[in-house]
Amino acid sequence: MTTLKSKILQSVEKNNIHMIPRWKFVLYSLLLLTALLFTFFLLIFVVSLILFVLSQYGFMYVPSFGVSALLHGLLAIPLMLFVLAIVLVALVEILVRCYAFSLRTPILTTLGVIIFFSTIVSFFVALTPAHNELRLFAKTHHLDFIVHQYDRPRGEINGVTVIRGIVIATSSHAIVLSLFDGATTTVYASTFDEPIKLPSIGEDVVLLGKVSDSHFEAKRILPAPSFPFGDRREFSHHQMK
Repeated sequence: MTTLKSKILQSVEKNNIHMIPRWKFVLYSLLLLTALLFTFFLLIFVVSLILFVLSQYGFMYVPSFGVSALLHGLLAIPLMLFVLAIVLVALVEILVRCYAFSLRTPILTTLGVIIFFSTIVSFFVALTPAHNELRLFAKTHHLDFIVHQYDRPRGEINGVTVIRGIVIATSSHAIVLSLFDGATTTVYASTFDEPIKLPSIGEDVVLLGKVSDSHFEAKRILPAPSFPFGDRREFSHHQMK
């Protein structure tokens, strides 16, 4: 033991190793913890934004239209947000391992835990009006970069896509929808594959179909109350006009 101790002391003297002052250790720990929390909250924001966008534009409902429609939902995820979410997950993993230097759990385990908890928390954040408030604030103050993140995502495959909106007018041949971004679109009932009961004014619906000659030709229509992410006040204001 004495020999080992002397070797350690010799190594310390030889390499000019000094102990880190306590205040530095505490400061570094606080900075690392702050970076970890900030990155984790940013990850929650990005994931909840993805859920919000997919829900508001109807792509969250594609599993209801069958397995073949799942590809629409995947393509609808904003690419920049998807890549940013992956980068943030990796950063949280790195910071967790730096902060908990004695962590010996496999990487896949910690990644799974991080993704699970961030997704659960993001789900509940997306249920709040937070993203709708942020979008309205950015729109009012002309913060185009932020507004762009809420723009309608592209998810067309062979000309087929998904839309979601509030019914603001109906007739025997058409339905007029108010979309999340304030735009309106006309859906012609005559293009439905099979007879269905047309929705009433004020109903929140999602449709699978394609855009043709500036109007939407729907193949299927479903109610959309399953994921009430965000707040529907923009729809309500538009409907009252």
